[in-house]
Amino acid sequence: MFNMTGDYIRKFKTIQSPRDIHFLKSGNVIITRSDENKISIENKEGAKIVEWGGTGNGDGQFKYFRQITVDKDEYIYAVDHANHRIQKFDKQGNFILKWGHNGTSNGTFQYPWGIAVMGDRVLVSDNNALQVFDLEGNFIQRVIIPDIPRIYDIAVKDEKIYLACSKVIIRTDIHFNIIERIKEDYFSIASGIDLNSKNQIIVSDVGDRRIIILDEN
Repeated sequence: MFNMTGDYIRKFKTIQSPRDIHFLKSGNVIITRSDENKISIENKEGAKIVEWGGTGNGDGQFKYFRQITVDKDEYIYAVDHANHRIQKFDKQGNFILKWGHNGTSNGTFQYPWGIAVMGDRVLVSDNNALQVFDLEGNFIQRVIIPDIPRIYDIAVKDEKIYLACSKVIIRTDIHFNIIERIKEDYFSIASGIDLNSKNQIIVSDVGDRRIIILDEN
């Protein structure tokens, strides 16, 4: 754990192959691990509250995690990368539903990666496309983002959408019109993105193994 100036605070946990984390309103943290294909929820001290998952293609099983997110009711949405689908759970780890399979038509995926909730919509990145679903997994819209190979992660705040696209961060409006390409060719592989309470953009550059904080303006 680090503060917002990058100073080390403490080690939260020793984990093999952590993939993504997300904090709940309670302060508990959701952690995904690719080594065992499991999701755990832990408290601030790192004590495990609940854990579920395992390798496979059944309900509640996974093949290589990517990103996770939660909606306003704190249902959990996990990108099940190599099973080409999204799975939804409650905070107790109970399976709710799944959608998607390997394919190129609307509502199907080829190794999906990023995910975010925008109101009553779920945004999923699928190579250079964003697919939009309702909270029950029903397909709504597909948007191609030009001139990029892949969208790795998605962050949403207010009426702004930020996409981590390897060499560039792309900002769009809620209709997916591109507003700005940020720091073109500055990153090695920008694969994670979030926004803090100060509207700063936090980027994980996995290629250079660094965290970068940018002012929104």
